[in-house]
Amino acid sequence: MKRVCLALLILALAGATYVASPFVAAFRIGEAIKAGDSDYLTGKIEWPSVRNSLRHSLGPVALGIPDPGLEEDLTYWQRFKLRLGQGSVDRIVDAYVTPERLPQLFTLGRTYRELTGRVVPERTLANLPRRIAETWSRIKRGVFLTPTLFEIEAEDRFAPERRYVGVLRLQGNEWRLVALTVKIVSPIGEVVQAGAYDEYSEYDEELGAPPPEVYADDTHRQQGQQETARED
Repeated sequence: MKRVCLALLILALAGATYVASPFVAAFRIGEAIKAGDSDYLTGKIEWPSVRNSLRHSLGPVALGIPDPGLEEDLTYWQRFKLRLGQGSVDRIVDAYVTPERLPQLFTLGRTYRELTGRVVPERTLANLPRRIAETWSRIKRGVFLTPTLFEIEAEDRFAPERRYVGVLRLQGNEWRLVALTVKIVSPIGEVVQAGAYDEYSEYDEELGAPPPEVYADDTHRQQGQQETARED
């Protein structure tokens, strides 16, 4: 009986560790960006696929295009903005979404917030529990798409209507970020603007999984998937 209880305890601990591991990985990636740890970021992010996903989502969001996939419904001005502005967005993503320059971009944003009176406390070991709790409060959804593929959605700290949707893949014994998209939601939670992700990335081809598109209603994607975090 003791052996059975011990085995069940070990299985429970292993399961809890597995479920928590992608959340921990996402938090550590965020901390590395803030700390400017480019060496850590190099090994934890698949930069080509992340840049590809950001190009598809940041363009429409930055240019104010509600749904670029329905081009026939766009005005001539929206089509012009999309074709002219997407190239600029692509160049910015290529230039700044790298292990060295992404932390620099975060530092510039922090400097701007300090100049506008929104001061963020320095990262210290003493305030680590508070930072973990604050990060957890901004997570809106966490779903295992497959046993080795996890999707997490979190709101922006200073702009709650902006959401970041990241996809992590388990490689060996560690999770790596393989895709990142941005969407804008209304106060009632409906998607009012989302970047289209219409190309398959490397992990899509390997697993046969659909690209991480953003939907206003996720119920059809959640069927058969394991929900691991609270939703709105």
